[in-house]
Amino acid sequence: MIGTHMARATDLHQAGRFDEAVRAYEAVLAHHPGHAETLHRLGLIAHQLGDFGAAVSLIETAISIDDNDAPRHSNLGLSLSALGQHARAVESCDRAIAIDAGFAAAWYNRGLAWSALSLAGNRRHAQGQALASFDRTLALNPGHQRALYQQGLARLALGQSIEAMASFDAVLAADPAHGGAAWNKATCLLARGDLEAGWPLYEARWRAGASASVALCEARPVWRCDASPRVNPGRQLIWAEQGVGDHIFFGTLLPEWKARVPGLIVQCDRRLLPLFRRSQPDIEWRSSDDAMNPADYDTHLPMADLAGILRPNWQAFPNPPQPWLIADAERVRSIRAALRPPGGPLIGIAWRSTCTRTGAARSIGLERLVSVLGEALAASGGRLVSLQYGACDAERLDAHRQTGIEVLACDSVDPYADLDGLAALISACDQVVSIDNSTVHLAGALGAAVTVLLPKVADWRWFTQRSDSPWYAQMTLHRQTVDGDWGSVLREVAHTLTASAKTRISSSSSYPRRNS
Repeated sequence: MIGTHMARATDLHQAGRFDEAVRAYEAVLAHHPGHAETLHRLGLIAHQLGDFGAAVSLIETAISIDDNDAPRHSNLGLSLSALGQHARAVESCDRAIAIDAGFAAAWYNRGLAWSALSLAGNRRHAQGQALASFDRTLALNPGHQRALYQQGLARLALGQSIEAMASFDAVLAADPAHGGAAWNKATCLLARGDLEAGWPLYEARWRAGASASVALCEARPVWRCDASPRVNPGRQLIWAEQGVGDHIFFGTLLPEWKARVPGLIVQCDRRLLPLFRRSQPDIEWRSSDDAMNPADYDTHLPMADLAGILRPNWQAFPNPPQPWLIADAERVRSIRAALRPPGGPLIGIAWRSTCTRTGAARSIGLERLVSVLGEALAASGGRLVSLQYGACDAERLDAHRQTGIEVLACDSVDPYADLDGLAALISACDQVVSIDNSTVHLAGALGAAVTVLLPKVADWRWFTQRSDSPWYAQMTLHRQTVDGDWGSVLREVAHTLTASAKTRISSSSSYPRRNS
């Protein structure tokens, strides 16, 4: 009887008829309440329906009855990961592997759990474990396409871009429409400076779900410059995509595009409108929150596509790049007067990224940043001011208690909501020192002197093995040489700032004011 009910329940389960399958499995339990495999199967259905807590409870009950089953431990790991309990998920997968080291699914689930743990810290170790797990999955099952893709992601996170591209190429060979593989290959190529090969693949961001924006879909055509150089785009809408930093970054191309397309309308984040309108008044600016009337334009284009059009190769970059944003001069003077110490520099700092995928690797503890910059402050008589968006008062107070160095806040500026005010605050500073977040793009576009602190595996926009940026003129890049080690980076920055401060002090009785 149990065999008959299980066979019917399995058929229903595999057909996706979950309600009926549950009733069939429950019929088995009515005759055999301690049937471990039935409890396991009910846990799988709960997982498939998104009830991960119930899945964990059911599979744990099954394991308590019979714990010598690799699939149960492996599937428990999958459900635990879905609940965010990745360390426990690794333990469950390890138990499955101890039972059956040739069970490929357990290795794959283990790799997923370790990949998730890499976002929380100890990134290199966790990604190394993830990569080893995916390698083992593929050794056991060479045709496992999801493992091949995850192998590429782990390689990419470890800075193994050539090997990562090999994984992505293998995925694309089997599935040319795989958006994630194409997108990640594009970022590998761009980071390595292969613009000609990278930009054509960059459109895969839409298929990969890599953009924070939704592609504009309506009757007006997307303009393609490769259709014919003589095609007139007419009155064109450029719509900003991704985040605020991307609006600023790709926005560096808009003045050049405006010279080609006189009838230009640009949508962007509402918070940027005052700054963008002041800086480029000949462009018609609209908020991304506002619905557009298709009658207002003839063609449209996502803003990031301008990069492939205007910067197809290295020869297309201006030398030097020109700032394109202009801060409110009156606010700059007011902020400078309120914050700047007599005879010393004002150094703006930002230390945290909120990006869920790479933010932890990019961020630095404020106390650590402040303590290392202390020598430069002592040499110059300067002061630190926070450019950090988000709640950070507690961090500033704690850093002050621990280091004795105060990080000022500009009460008249909210760095998240008031981006025009943040631009003025940045322009009031003599130097900006920041991790990779939207602040450095704003500072670079303003023409400010910016020192950027980069992790070993940095975003593609900074390319590799460069200490400058072709996008922004007064920008210096300082990179980790060992993944997760900020010590050498901070010492290098502190030494540079200290030497610069001593040089200025010896050559002038007062610190030079940077023009706003």
